[in-house]
Amino acid sequence: MRIAIRVDASVSIGTGHVVRCATLAKALLKQDQGVELSFICRELPGDLVNWLRTQGFVVHALPTPNDVAESWNSIPEQIDANQTADVLKKAGYELDWLIVDHYGLSATWEQALRISAGQIMVIDDLADRKHDADILLDQNFFQTIERRYQGLLPAKCRQLLGPRYALLRDEFSALRKLEKSVCKGARKIVISFGGSDASNETTKALDALNLVGLEDIEVDVIVGASNLHRDQIASRCAADVRMRFHCQTDQIANIFWNADLSIGAGGTTTWERSALRLPSIVISIAENQEKISEDLAKTGAILYLGRSQDVTVETLSHIISTALHCPELLYALSDHSGRIVDGKGAKRVALHMLGEGISLRRATAADALATYEWRNSPEVRRYSGNGQEIQRVDHERWFLALLSDPNRALLIGEIDGRAIGVLRFDDLMSTETTVSIYLVPTELSKGYGPLLLRAGQRWLTAEYPKLRWIIAKIHVDNTPSVAAFTEAGYSEYQYEYRCEL
Repeated sequence: MRIAIRVDASVSIGTGHVVRCATLAKALLKQDQGVELSFICRELPGDLVNWLRTQGFVVHALPTPNDVAESWNSIPEQIDANQTADVLKKAGYELDWLIVDHYGLSATWEQALRISAGQIMVIDDLADRKHDADILLDQNFFQTIERRYQGLLPAKCRQLLGPRYALLRDEFSALRKLEKSVCKGARKIVISFGGSDASNETTKALDALNLVGLEDIEVDVIVGASNLHRDQIASRCAADVRMRFHCQTDQIANIFWNADLSIGAGGTTTWERSALRLPSIVISIAENQEKISEDLAKTGAILYLGRSQDVTVETLSHIISTALHCPELLYALSDHSGRIVDGKGAKRVALHMLGEGISLRRATAADALATYEWRNSPEVRRYSGNGQEIQRVDHERWFLALLSDPNRALLIGEIDGRAIGVLRFDDLMSTETTVSIYLVPTELSKGYGPLLLRAGQRWLTAEYPKLRWIIAKIHVDNTPSVAAFTEAGYSEYQYEYRCEL
């Protein structure tokens, strides 16, 4: 599978778009090592082209605009589309997926690139323009997120909405599994305002901490390589024994995990902090951060002070002092923020993309032995019927009867010819069919369950258009199945789970 990612970073754009795309790229490669992946980035002041290359990625660079004092929308979409298409043509790429994460590009650009890619995924935060996408990802928290893209997407587009799909590196989900207590009388603070921090909120936070005047606090200060104030900030930290300076660090997860309080912006790091249940004071440094931060504050997940230009050093100092001396507040912030994100979003998104490669075929007599072995594995028997091992002669009798029954279907799910699971549908001649599913034992815990179920939904829609509902009866203790059916779009109804076709 070939995938290209069109994304930029600069002093004015920031680094968050590239960083989250790199996270998704690594998740895709982890799920399928056969993926061929490259980036397409414009050379701009403060870009991350070299950083991506140090991460092991192939990067195709687009030319710097004549006006170096660029803005994120300074290049006309058609020109960008032509340049991107030229890169793909010269590289000889026939893409399965093209991912675009760019506020300056819309359906116009995407339609122009349709000839170069089988499918397109758009990563967006703004919901302010139309897209021609097969998948749209908006990882942000809005109280009305389900309605954000009404009228902006084609009917076929699958929407992955909310922090459930936040693109976080593996270390965040790994650390989240550990026990963490909120320190009474918090003393470890982290300051992080993103990669570039054009308005220098980091210095504002340092000034506020000086007004607090606590001698026994420890402060980690994180900046990006594109931060124009990094040298002054580094010098200031070096002169204060309480402070540690970090530039373009890969240890953010560990720093956040060990902190008691964060002071930062409302961008991508919002989800990193939430995944680690880190209490946070948030200042928005871009317009697209304002509504997200407001809605999060209403849930009690963050302390939101407003736009950067409206927050004074004195106000920030007062809030920091209050938080440091109120462990109950810190505990509440930690608890509420931890419910927003679980750290598994990048894996979910990767599986949604790679899951498009799941094909379904009807089982044949040649599958009798394999299905017998899969069905009798302890992992599958645990939640199947009475859990007893099935005799081979009984299985073969059942199997052949099922194959000859026009009212039932047994399907094998495959990726590149490799079996990953089995679906069975009963009562196909009715308006409601009952589904059963199990995964091949070697494919467990890879997230294939929801994708196999969705593939089954598409198959039913094509093969049995008169069907209206799929019904699943799930063992009460089968928590993984409940999660898989829920993610596949099923809703609990009395003692069943149902999905409308």
